[in-house]
Amino acid sequence: MIEQKTITYRNYTLHYSVSGSGTPLILIHGFGENSQIWKTWTHALSQSYRVITPDLPGSGRSDLIIDNEEGLESYTDAIRCLTESENIDRCIMAGHSMGGYITLNFAEKYPNRLKGLCLIHSTCYADNDIKKETRQKSVAFIKNNGSKEFLKTSIPGLFHKPERHAAHIQDILKQNEGINPESMIQYQEAMMKRPDRSHVLKESAVPVFFQSGRYDQAVPFESSLSQCYLPAVSEIQILRSCAHMGMIEAPEESLQGVSSYLSHIC
Repeated sequence: MIEQKTITYRNYTLHYSVSGSGTPLILIHGFGENSQIWKTWTHALSQSYRVITPDLPGSGRSDLIIDNEEGLESYTDAIRCLTESENIDRCIMAGHSMGGYITLNFAEKYPNRLKGLCLIHSTCYADNDIKKETRQKSVAFIKNNGSKEFLKTSIPGLFHKPERHAAHIQDILKQNEGINPESMIQYQEAMMKRPDRSHVLKESAVPVFFQSGRYDQAVPFESSLSQCYLPAVSEIQILRSCAHMGMIEAPEESLQGVSSYLSHIC
């Protein structure tokens, strides 16, 4: 059974879902997504864990934080507010892409509240100049054409062979067709401003799980691999037929990888 819940963070409403029981596992979606991106994982993992999937501020059913000067910090603190509302002292947190940046920020601010940390097609490194320029072009495109048109051009590129996942791509586009362009711009600006968080992985007191796609262009494979050596204890899964969307491109394989990691730390 999935329970739909809300909390208030800084006078804004944050929506999230809770299913299952056991060790709390918080799954944080990425840019251009909402909590529905995790539905395959949620169904399986809720048999053994208390799975919590929030819609980040500005995505899904959650309110956009107006004039968000704090960037990722505000999203991180919204998740902290959620953990307090659910009486969670320690949890395992997994973040996809931008969700991984928020997970790392949470680990930096509240390390004692984590039992495990998973980076799903994500990175601890800050944007380089080329990546920042790409994000600036994305912001300009969104301003001129809207979020729907931007997602239509960008989502297919997150898949290794998008023609094989046309139905999934349309599903993602439909789920996010109403997202406010201001949300998309806010996310891009927040990601551009984020610092390098290599030290978070180096100092991690919990095992870190990395899931990487061999054909990922959003988080290049070589860059993704280089961070895996930073924590004292790492588990690494390479999805050799995937790009940036392993939970959709290889649902059984990706789920098997994270399930193995969870069994080792719980």
